[in-house]
Order: sequence, then structure tokens, then C-alpha cells
Amino acid sequence: MQRGFWGGCRQDAGGRRVRFRAAEVSHVRPGYRNAIALSGLRAHTGDPPSAMTPQNYKTAAIVCFVLCAIFVFVAIERSQANASSVEAINQLTGSALQLRPATPTGAVYAWFFAILTGVGGAFCLSRAKPKS
Repeated sequence: MQRGFWGGCRQDAGGRRVRFRAAEVSHVRPGYRNAIALSGLRAHTGDPPSAMTPQNYKTAAIVCFVLCAIFVFVAIERSQANASSVEAINQLTGSALQLRPATPTGAVYAWFFAILTGVGGAFCLSRAKPKS
């Protein structure tokens, strides 16, 4: 029996290679014939099926777009709050010292994550199309 990431391999009745996880066979004696079938554990043949169906991709895309909208609103709110604070300080100090509003660090991070989640949402939406 070969040991590795998947734990081990054997051949089934059809001659196909069957892989199983090491955690699934920790209690099975080595060399026991058909140990996987007798123990009731699930054997893995080939590559495991994808858990991401088109419906799952649509859900992930919606979540990403909602997060993107939240990040955009946070970035705009932070920028406006900074601009109003600078305007208030400028009115208090008069014309002696004029400050200009800059982009706050929180707004920069919010814009970054908005772009990141927007791209993730677009990717998930492109993968949500059913295969024809």
C-alpha cells in the first residue's frame, strides 16, 4: 500500500486505482483485504467532484457584490467625514492656515477590498453559467 497525502491506494475489482484519506483508515489493519468496503468508509476514485455548482457560484457572486457595495459606501463615508472635518477646521482657523483634505487610510483599504470583492464577484458570476 502506498502512503502519501491521500493515505493510501488500492485497486478495486475493475482495476481502477482507488484513493482514500489517511484519517479514514487509521483503525484498519494493514493487509486486510477489502478493508475499505468492509469498514463502510467512503473510497475516493479519481478526482473528487467539485463542490461548487453553478448555484453556489451565483450565491458567492451575490455575497461578493454585497460586500463590494458595503466597502464602497464605507470608503465614501470615510472620505466625506474627513473632508467635513477639514472644512470645519478651516472655518475655525480662518484664512491663516488652509488645510486640504486627503484620502484617509481606512478609505484606501475600503477601496482596495471593494475592488477585490468586485473582481471576485465577477469571477464567480462568470463561472455560474451552466456548462453546455
